[in-house]
Amino acid sequence: MIGCKSKSISAPEKTDTATVKSMTVDARTEKVDALKKLAPFGLEDMQKLMPKQVDGAKQSNFNYSMQWGYASATADFNKTKALGTTVQLYDCAGEEGSIYFTSNFYDKLSETKQDSVEYSKVVDLLDGKAIETYNKQVNYSTLTYMVNDRVLVVMQGKKMKPEELKAIAQKLNLKLS
Repeated sequence: MIGCKSKSISAPEKTDTATVKSMTVDARTEKVDALKKLAPFGLEDMQKLMPKQVDGAKQSNFNYSMQWGYASATADFNKTKALGTTVQLYDCAGEEGSIYFTSNFYDKLSETKQDSVEYSKVVDLLDGKAIETYNKQVNYSTLTYMVNDRVLVVMQGKKMKPEELKAIAQKLNLKLS
């Protein structure tokens, strides 16, 4: 004989939707709102932030742009034609800068990709998160990370393994004074 005990079932408590929200969404919204309130950097700020030398190689081909509504700067640091680093800085301040931050960094922090030639994953770097990509066929590494709570740094290493590029990134001083 099978018996059942009667249990009283109460309705779930009503919860406030704000407390149910994912912490990631809240953190993302807070970060984007903070970036929107900042004024974009100008040429002088980006020049100060860009290193003059990386891993023993001097800066060349400095370029600055405000074309899309946010400041960006790029410079090459080549030891030889085949070996070198490119540093790109994107000021994520203002409306357009915050959109760039979201689509090119924050939303990609949850992605991991890998195939026989290339991978992309999230790694720890400089007390934060970074997106590391590596193409095994051409020995090409990329690191994307934030500094100064507003500047997205994209470092590209030609003929460089990810560990080598990370070591270079850890030596850079991209802090604003």
